[in-house]
Formats: sequence, structure tokens, C-alpha cells
Amino acid sequence: MDLILLHTHSVMAYILVLVSSSMYVYLVNLKVEAPGKQWFKIFYFSQIVWQTGDMIRYSIHPAYVGSLLYQLQIILMFVPALGLVEIAYIQFLYRFVKPAFERERKIVFYVMIAYVVGLIAFNSWNEFYNQSHLLLMQSSMFVYGLLTNLWAIYLGWRKGRLFAKQGNERAAKGNSYMAIVNLCFVIPCIVAVIYGIYSTVGFWTFFILIWLGNLAQIVVSITYAAVPTSFQIKLVGFTFVMIATVLLIVTLVFYPPLYPTDYGPRMAQQDGIVKLLAIITLSTAGLILILPRILRVTLTRPLQQLLEGVQQVNSGNLTTVVPVGLPDEIGDLTQNFNWMTQSLKKANDELTMYTEQLEEQIVERTAEITQQKSELEIQRDSLEKTLLELKETQVQLIQKEKMASLGELTAGIAHEIQNPLNFVNNFSKISIELLEELKEEITADHKTDATDLADDLIQNVQRISNHGQRADSIVKGMLQLSHSSTSTGKKQPTNLNDLVSEYLQLAYKDIVSKNKNFNAELSVQLDAAIEHVKVVPQDIGRVLLNVFNNAFYAVNEKQKQLNTDYKPTIVLSTQTDPGSQMVVVCIRDNGTGIPETILDKIYQPFFTTKPTGQGSTGLGLSLSYNIVTQGHAGIMTTASEFGQYTEVTIRLPVSAE
Repeated sequence: MDLILLHTHSVMAYILVLVSSSMYVYLVNLKVEAPGKQWFKIFYFSQIVWQTGDMIRYSIHPAYVGSLLYQLQIILMFVPALGLVEIAYIQFLYRFVKPAFERERKIVFYVMIAYVVGLIAFNSWNEFYNQSHLLLMQSSMFVYGLLTNLWAIYLGWRKGRLFAKQGNERAAKGNSYMAIVNLCFVIPCIVAVIYGIYSTVGFWTFFILIWLGNLAQIVVSITYAAVPTSFQIKLVGFTFVMIATVLLIVTLVFYPPLYPTDYGPRMAQQDGIVKLLAIITLSTAGLILILPRILRVTLTRPLQQLLEGVQQVNSGNLTTVVPVGLPDEIGDLTQNFNWMTQSLKKANDELTMYTEQLEEQIVERTAEITQQKSELEIQRDSLEKTLLELKETQVQLIQKEKMASLGELTAGIAHEIQNPLNFVNNFSKISIELLEELKEEITADHKTDATDLADDLIQNVQRISNHGQRADSIVKGMLQLSHSSTSTGKKQPTNLNDLVSEYLQLAYKDIVSKNKNFNAELSVQLDAAIEHVKVVPQDIGRVLLNVFNNAFYAVNEKQKQLNTDYKPTIVLSTQTDPGSQMVVVCIRDNGTGIPETILDKIYQPFFTTKPTGQGSTGLGLSLSYNIVTQGHAGIMTTASEFGQYTEVTIRLPVSAE
């Protein structure tokens, strides 16, 4: 009787040993630390031992069940390995993605250690003192596996909810998916109890879900634990899993699991199971030894070279050329990368050349700007010096002009006052002589001659009084002129139309009172829209009176000259200038006019066109000009054509301050 009698379960265990060994080697070589990595390594190492024990147990002929070798395998290999698998798995789940429930983890660890010790003790009794009762052994391990997997589901669900509340979506999904994966280990156990593991439903459910659970366990743990995995490992692993899955399905279809004591049917399966084990072994060896080399030559090495080339270009080395391998997609990609690098180098060279040219232009332009700046600074200094000289010259010219004006004003004052003083002096001397003669005539008792001398003396005194009054008016006019720009009168809202009409009538009545035969046409055109204007009424009235008097004098003189059908006319008008926010007063006469040669002198102090003895001091227009321009911030202009007309325009701000 042969010792070895292979079972379908042996194939399943063998495949799981290969998968677990691959994961264990992968985790050992992994340099990156991840939460629970050490427990995951212990889990796969224990699973290798467990599945190896399963493979041995199911491959031993049933006749050897209860032998010392069988009993030692159960007590020293199978039970401790399965116990450690579940302990390591639960500890891994507590730390998966992100640790949680640390105190609970430690308590569960010690409880499971105690439970496993109890399992070892129970199965030792069962093997040595209960004739290796298979159902008791399987039931004890089934209960242990069921309880631990139910706890794994509960733990994954709790951690998923906890991390979802904390907003850690990745940790929440990873633990929730791991809870679902654990259903793959619970459902087949329940189905096996209900239908029996060797029934069609039982073994298909058991083997397929256990296999899918192991695969899903690997995928979820690698994905959500953020463990870096190379493309080569992924491709080899995927290929191996697909081949193993196909072989597992083939095994279940052609060699379904049989009850261990069915010797005849099991013997009939031996050749096929041996061939399947050989195919699995050769496929695994081929995948491990041949496929990585093929992938290294055709895929990973060209990709690595291409990646190094990208890194070189990224660091600024545009002379990088990646060797073009096989004429496939990667070769095309490499060729296009080289072309792109060459284009980038050409563009970079052109850009460098342009930058150098631009830098040269900037240097040249900077030098030009610096030179221009220096020239501008020299010109500025020269202009500042010239401006300073001009200001000094201006000050000197203003001073000279002031002195000249003062001299002219002084000369005018002296001239104007000198005339009446000369008359006063002359008539005073004559009066003294007349008084001497009068004294002689009175002494000689010549009454008639004395009376004549007294009459002459009265005339002289009258003339002295007239010329004294003229000198007095000149002095008063000068005082008014000096105070005209600083009037003490207070500006107040004034009806301008009423003001100009009033002073027009005053001036007209004055000239009529002096000349009974004088008559003139007065044309008044007042803008009713003009509101009150803020002025000093007395000062503006003085201005209007001066202008009206000049106008009446001009038309009166022209009437005397012509003595024909000439009709004296005075036109007075007011209006608003919206553009300048000013009101305009215009006074026009058709009198003698002003010669163009003297038109620019009429506002000078003591300048007059009236003959001596006409009561003019030459200060009226000068005084008026100062009142309008300086006292009211207005404008006063005169337009005239000799022999035809004179027009005086006065502009005043509506709200002058």
C-alpha cells in the first residue's frame, strides 16, 4: 500500500502555497514600510506552513490516519500554523491602512493566543487519546476559523465607519472592502456545513470562494496600504493568478473532491492530479524563471531606459539619446522621444541664441539709456542753471519795472499836483502884489481903484481855491486807488440789474443838471434770468458811475463837434455767460471813441483824454479796473473805434468771494 494518495485538496493547498510564497518573498524584499507589514509577513509565512501541512495531510493514504506521523503533523504543524494565520491576520487588520483600537488589539491578541493554546491541547488529546477523530479535529478548527473571520468582518466594518466619520476616505474604503473580502471565507464554511464539503455545491463554493478571497485579500491590501509595486511584478503576478485559476477550475471540473475513504475513485484520479501538479509546477517555474527575463528584455529594461532618458531631459540634459530596442510600441515611443528631445534641443539652442542676442541688445540699450540719462542730467543741470538765471533776471526785471512804474507814477503825481500848485503860487504872488497896490490906493484914498483891485484879488483867491481843490481831489483819488484792491466793504448778494439801472439814471441826471440842453437815448437790455450776484455794491456802483460819466462825456463832446442830426445813444445790457459762470455788463456809447494808439493806456493812473479844468484826475478808470479785477476777481475790457464808439465790458463771478 502506497503512503501517498493525492487529493483535489492537495492541488488547492499546493496552489495556495505557491501564492503565499510569492507574497512572502515580495514582502520580505519590499523596502517601504507600511502599517501592519510585519504581521502580514507572519500571516503569509504561517499560511505557507498551514497549506503545506494541508497538502501533506490530504496526500497521505487514509490508512495512515492515526499514525504517529499523522498525529505529529496535526499537532505540531497544522493546528499551530492555522492558529498563527488567524492571529497574524487579525493583528494586520487592526493596523491596516491606519491603526485603530490599539487597546482592543492587544486584548484580542492575548485572547487568541490562549484560544490557540487550547486548540493545540484539545487536538493533542483528540489525536493521542481519541483515536484521531477526524470530525472533531475539523469541527474545532472550523469553529476557530469561523469566529476569527466573523470578528474580521466586524472589525473592518467598525474601522470603515470610524474613518468615514473622520473624513479619511481611503482608510474607510480599504477597511470596508476588507470586511467584504472576509465574507469569502465565512460563506463557504456555512455552505460546507449545510451541504457537506464533498457535495457539488459544497466543494465548488468552498474552493472558488476561498481562492477568490485570497486573491481579493492580496489586491485590497496592496492597493489601500499604498505599497509600491513594479509593473513587472504586477504582470507576472496577474499571469500566474490567471493560469492558477484556470488550472484550479480544470482540477475541480475533471477531478472533483472525493471523500477521503473513497479509495477506488481516488486511485482513478491519481494520474490526472499528478499531471496537474506537474503542469502547475512547470508553469510556476516558467513564470518565475522565464517570463521575468522576457519582460526585462522586451519591456522593463526599455521602459527603464526611457524613464532615465525622461529624467535626464527633466534635469536639463537635452543631448540624451535613448537606445531604440525592438520595433514595437515601446520602440516607437522611444524613437518619438528621441525626436522630441532633438526638437527641444533645437528650440533650446535657438532660445539660448535669442537670449544672448537679447542680452547684448539690453546691454547696448542700457549703455545708450545711461548715456542719454547722463546727457539729460547735464541738460537738466544746464536748464536749472538757466532757469535760476531767468528767475534772477525776472526778479531784477520786476524790480526795475516796479521802480519804473513807481517813477512814472511819482512823475505823474508830481506833474498833476505841480500844475495846481503852480497856479496857487502864481496867483498867490499876484495877490500879494495886488494887496500892496490896494494898500497904496486906500492910503491915497482912491476908492475906485481900490475897488477894482479888490475885485481882481477876489478872482485870484477864487482861482487859488479851485486849484487847491484840484490838488485835494488828486490826493483823494490816489488814496482811493491805493485802497481799491483791499476794499473794506462786505460782499453781499445784490440785484445787478437794479444796481446798473440805478447808476445809469444817477449819471444821466448829473450831466443833465450841468447841461440843460443835453439829451441822450438810453437803451437798456437787462437779462431777467440773472440772479443775485455777490459784490460790494458801493464799489461796483463807483465803477459804473465812472464808466457812465465817461460815456456821457464822449457823446456830449461828439454832439458839440458835429451839431447836426447826431443823436447821443447809451446802450446798457446784462447777460449770463454759462461757460464761465460769470455775469456780463456791457456799456456802449456812440461817442468820440478812443484812438488806437492810446487804448492800452486808459487804465494807467493819471492818464486822461479830458482837457485840464474838466475836473478829471485820470484815476477813474484805473480805480475801476482795480475794483473789478482785484476786488471782485472779475475782468474789465474796453473796445473802441475812434470817432465811432466805445464799449466797456465788465465780467463778474456769480458768487465772487
